[in-house]
Amino acid sequence: MTQPPAPWNETRDRDDDTQTRDVAKNEAASVAGDAKDTAQQVASTATDQAKQVAGEAKGHAKDLYAQARSEFADQASSQQGRAASGLRSLAGELDSMASHQGSGVATDLAQQAATKANQVAGWLESREPGDVIDELSSFARRRPGAFLLGAAVLGLVGGRLTRGLAAEAQDDLRAP
Repeated sequence: MTQPPAPWNETRDRDDDTQTRDVAKNEAASVAGDAKDTAQQVASTATDQAKQVAGEAKGHAKDLYAQARSEFADQASSQQGRAASGLRSLAGELDSMASHQGSGVATDLAQQAATKANQVAGWLESREPGDVIDELSSFARRRPGAFLLGAAVLGLVGGRLTRGLAAEAQDDLRAP
């Protein structure tokens, strides 16, 4: 016959189960803690990298803005220089026309127009594009009628010169 197990064996088995359960519980807590720490570390790294990317994007945007502004200023300055050169050329032509016609009202008007064109060309050459815009805006506020009249005259003269230059260029192309 079999003998009933000794009570100390039963107690020992229960102690082993409790110990195993405690070890498993401690290991699970340790793994959970490690996972939490790793997740926090990954989140911190992702946040740092996102800040770095945002900083780089901001830097690139600033550089792009500075480059666009510089190119715009260069183009405006170039256009202003061309306008001054065109005015000087117009003044030279008016002066030449006035000197070949002798004396009279038309000659005096051509001479005055040549002088004014030279003055405006000098004024344009001595200023930055932003200063020209500021002064024109100020003039337009003070004397809107004169500004509009000047703009209309400038548009007409510019259109006529452009049309004449285009026709001359076409004639040059057609000539052998």
